[in-house]
Formats: sequence, C-alpha cells, structure tokens
Amino acid sequence: MQDSFFTSFALSWLFMNGAGLASYPIDIVRRRMMMTSGEAVKCKSSLATFKQIMANEGTKSLFKVAGANILRAVAGVGVLAGYVKLQIVLLGKKYGSRGG
Repeated sequence: MQDSFFTSFALSWLFMNGAGLASYPIDIVRRRMMMTSGEAVKCKSSLATFKQIMANEGTKSLFKVAGANILRAVAGVGVLAGYVKLQIVLLGKKYGSRGG
C-alpha cells in the first residue's frame, strides 16, 4: 500500500487542486487588470480591481472557470504519479529516498 499509484494520484490531485483554487482569484484579478490595460479607465491596483469585481459580479465570478483547471490537473497529476510508479517498478525505489 505504501507505493500505491491511486494513493499517490489522489493525494497529488487533492493538493494540486487546493493550491490551484486558492490562487485562482489572484489569477482572475491579474487577467482583469491585463484586459483593462489599454482602456481609458484602468484599474489602479490589485486591491481596487478585487473590490470592483466583488462589488459588480460577486464571489462566484472569481471561480467562474475553475472547473477547467480541476480537470486539467488530472493530466498533470497523472504524469507525476506515473513517473513515481515507473521509478518504483524500474529502480525498485523512489529517486532520492533514503534507506535500502
């Protein structure tokens, strides 16, 4: 069970999605500031942009397309977990692990 592919995959996916969802609002603010950079009315700061989004569109708009990132994480996590499992199968241990 220690070298379970599913356990490695599930934990990696959980943490990758947690980090992705935690940083997603920051990415939305960054994108919104980039989109308004050529317009006459620009956002003054990240905080002002965040407040504007919250006031006009609400919290839900900060996570509007986050579902796509959750699905995309499956591929990235699959590669990482597969690489770890491949190392175990080919080398008999994880790279960088201590002991035997």
